[in-house]
Order: sequence, then structure tokens, then C-alpha cells
Amino acid sequence: MASKKRRDRKRYAARRQAERQQVRSPGPDPVEQSPESREELAAVGPPDEDWGGETEAPAGPRPGGSTAERKPAILIGGCAILLFVIIGGAFAVEIAGQRRERRERIAAEASKLEQLEQRFQDERKEIEQAIESEPRLFPQPVAAPIRDRLSEAANRLDDAGEELDRLSGNGNSAGADELNSTLARVSSMNADVRGALASAREAVDVRLAFKSDSDQRSRMKEAHEDVAAIDLERLSGVVDQAAEDWPEKASDLRTRLEELRAMVARAQDDWDQLQAAYQAIDGDGETSAELDEAIRRVDRLRLAEQAAPTRAQEISDLIGQLYHSWDEILVDMQIVEGYSVNFRHKIKRVEATLDGPGIDPEPAAPTSEEGIWSPVSESRYRQLEDKLGMSIRRKPAGKYDNEIEGIPQPQGYAYVSPPSQERNRYGYWDSRRGGTVWVWHDRGPRMGRVLYGPDNSDTITPVDYETYRTKQSENQTYYGKKTESAPARYGSQCTFAKSTYADSNYVKTNGYASSRYKRSGGTFRGGKYQTAAGSTPRTNPAANRGSNRPRSSGGWSFFGGRSGGSRSYGGGSRFGGGGK
Repeated sequence: MASKKRRDRKRYAARRQAERQQVRSPGPDPVEQSPESREELAAVGPPDEDWGGETEAPAGPRPGGSTAERKPAILIGGCAILLFVIIGGAFAVEIAGQRRERRERIAAEASKLEQLEQRFQDERKEIEQAIESEPRLFPQPVAAPIRDRLSEAANRLDDAGEELDRLSGNGNSAGADELNSTLARVSSMNADVRGALASAREAVDVRLAFKSDSDQRSRMKEAHEDVAAIDLERLSGVVDQAAEDWPEKASDLRTRLEELRAMVARAQDDWDQLQAAYQAIDGDGETSAELDEAIRRVDRLRLAEQAAPTRAQEISDLIGQLYHSWDEILVDMQIVEGYSVNFRHKIKRVEATLDGPGIDPEPAAPTSEEGIWSPVSESRYRQLEDKLGMSIRRKPAGKYDNEIEGIPQPQGYAYVSPPSQERNRYGYWDSRRGGTVWVWHDRGPRMGRVLYGPDNSDTITPVDYETYRTKQSENQTYYGKKTESAPARYGSQCTFAKSTYADSNYVKTNGYASSRYKRSGGTFRGGKYQTAAGSTPRTNPAANRGSNRPRSSGGWSFFGGRSGGSRSYGGGSRFGGGGK
């Protein structure tokens, strides 16, 4: 009995499988059921529910496939519809935002135009009233160009209004490019109107200022007094003394002085002519052409009021710069190794002031300021690495402040006078030790002590000085070599620098020879385990050798000075020590 049920179950499952395949694949059914087979299948009937679920429950074929087969298509269609709705909504929102922005921009430009039109009408009315009330100041040849300018501005306002009306009438049909170009044209027209209005107002105000009740006359009087207060005679004496001390600057100083003289003389002539013009206006005798010339003189006098005192002070300042000098001396260098490799310089700044016209009889002694460590680039560090103890940047006496020399030279040589001059305020040439040498003064400025300390240990001969001047003229550094093959007397590796700067970080570390930067030939760029002092942490004692933590360190005016009274040393120019 059980075996019969199993056979019936298998036969029924086979028949149902064949029916499903027939529904899925159109065409002739590969399994034709005979009437006997259908009767037999009907007699057998579906398998009982308790057969164990080895086959699917019987179900008739459905058109278009089963529900599970239709689900992907339904989901895809729904997603497509949803996506279409989202995109359409976003597009509609964007279009609405663009239209709102367009309306706001047009409305803002229209508001500006309306305000400008109101301002134009008000000022145009005032200008017309001024022209009509003063026919003598505004004859027809003068009034006509002003009115034409205003009429042209009014036409520009009308054009701008038409452009905005056209843009507003187009609704939303105008593209972004058309909108931007139209608004730009309207803005340009508005700017033209404002410029024409300002020009017309200025032309009217200038002529109204010549009325007898104007304060222009008091302002012009003050301008004339400011220019006339310049003491050209005294300034001329200062220029003559500076030209004698610094012949290279004589031509420039005298040219500046002559330009100032011409400006002062022209301002005086303008003032005299203005006085006559004011009298003619008060007596109703001024013509339009004479008034135009008076207006030009007012403009020149105003310019002279500003320029003449400035020119005089400029000449005074330049003369003061000629008698002032400063040097920046490289006294220490440092390589700091950490996450990166950094380079530093320590600079000593030496400043000195010579006695000259307008300077105190005894200028302050030279000063020295150590300064602090300052970062430099790697290229700058390498460029100056052999220049320890040298002046790497300086403004010599006899030069203006913008004439800075950047070629490193031995410190002190700039303050030595040529052998032909014999002496200056810092020292003198003397025959001793079997030859002529430069001797720094022990009293007065004591430049030798400022530069070298109490020992004044450097010895400079006339040959040294002349060689230095030759190298300087060739834009080369003078290292104090007697011959090309001789050892250098100045620079990082010379005995003088090593002894003078024995306490410097650079000398103590032998130029940071044990640093990783040096040992790598300059390719090391820092690392995670480097300390800020240029060495590795204690966890790496071998790399910590040779580390060295750096130690931190911390014009006079012509109008207020005296003239002449300078001391002279020898014949010719008094200050020849490297400044010329």
C-alpha cells in the first residue's frame, strides 16, 4: 500500500512539472497527455498533505508567470517612477530659485537707479541755480560745457531705465548671460552718470570759490606761508657741506635743491597773481580767461603746499643718511635637527654716525646690538657658512639707505680711511712694527672695541686695505689672503674667527660636523625621533653624541640741527673710509 502511494506521488509530481514547463515556454508541449493519462491523473488525485512535503502543492498555471517572478519588474518600475518624481521636484525647486534670484537682482539694480535719478535731479537743479545766479563767473562759453555734460548724463540715465524695463518685460525668457550683461551695462551707465555729476559739480565749485565771501583766499594764504617758510639759504649751506664730504652725491643733492628752489619761486608767483585776480573780481574787472588762469594757479599752489615741505625734508633726510652707517656681522650659526632640519643665524648690528652739517658736535659713540637668533633658508646658510665674523650686510657712510651692500666683507674695513687721507674719527695710519698699520682710537668712538672687543687684535696694512677695495669694486669677498694660495685671514675657518668667536655654537661644534645633516652630505631632512636640539633622544645614545643645545640671547633732521662747524681731517673729502 505504501509503495503504491509513493508511485502515485511520483507520477503526479512529474505530470505537474511538465505542465509548468509548458506554461513557461510557448510552443508545443513536449509531453502530450492522452485522455487515458488525464483520467488516470485525475483518479490518482493530488498527493496527501501528510506525504512529507517532498513536492510543491499543486497549483494551476497563471498567465504572465508566478508572483515571485513578477516582483523584480514591479520594484524596478516603482523605483523609476520615484526617481522621476524626485528629479522633477528638484528641477522645479531650482527653477523657482533662479527666477527668485533674477527678480531680486533686477529689483536691486532698479532701486539703485531710482536713488541715482533723484540725486541727479537735485544736484542738477543746484548747479543750474548757481550758474544763473553768477553770470559773471559762468559766461556762456563756460556754462555751455557744464550743461552739455549734465544733458549727456540724463540721457545715460534714460538708457539705463530702458534696459531694466526691457529686462523686466522679458520675464523668465532671458538667459543668465543676457541678464549678467544687461545688469553690467546698467551699472556702467550709472557710473558714467556719477562721474559726469562730480565733474560738473567740481567745475562749478571752483569758480564759486572765487567769490569775495569764499574761504578760499584764507586757505591760499596759508598755503603760500607754508611754502615761504622753507629756509632755502640754510638748506643750501647744508647741501654744499655734504657735497664736499661726499662728492659722489654732490650732483644728486644739488639737482634736488634746484628743483625745490624752482617750486618755491613758482608758488610765490602764483600767489602774487592770485592777489591781483582777487582784486579784479572784487572790482568786477575779471574776464573769463583771466579767471581760468587764476584757477590753474590755485591748483599749482595747493600742490606746492604739499610737495615743497616734503621735498625739503627729503633732502635733509638724505643728507643725514650719508653720515650714518650700519653693519650686520655674522657671529654664530646653528643647525637644528628635529622633525625637520632648520637653520639659524645670530647677527650683531653695529651702527655709527659721523659728524656732519646739522649733527651734534660729538655724535653718539658706535653701538653694538647682539640681537636674537633668526631663521634662514638652507641656501642662505650654505652661502654664508664660511663667513663667520664677517659683515654680511651693510649700509656704508656716504650712501643712501636704499644703497645696501650685500657682498660679505671683513668687519671694520669700511671704517678705515684710505692711506692717502691718513686719518678719520675712528683711527689713523701709523708707522710701527716695521711698517704702516691702521690704529683704532682708544678715546672717542672706539670703533675697534665695538668691532673686536678690548684686544683690537686685527692688523690692517695699506696693502690689505687696497686689496679689500679692489675686491669690493669687483663684488667679491676679501678673505685677507696675501696670495691666492695663502690661507684665509677672515671667515669661518681662520684662526681669527675661531679665537674671537670661541664661545659660539658653530665653533664649539666644529661647524656641526657630527650632525646628521652634515654626515649625510646635506641630504638629511629630519626624522620622527630627532630632538629639537639637533640630536636624538636618550633612547639612542650613539646618535646623541655631539649634540649642542643653542643658548638664547637676546637722522637727524635739517630743521632741528645746526649748520656747518664740522671738523676736517686732512685735505679733500673728510670721510673716505669705504664710503666712496
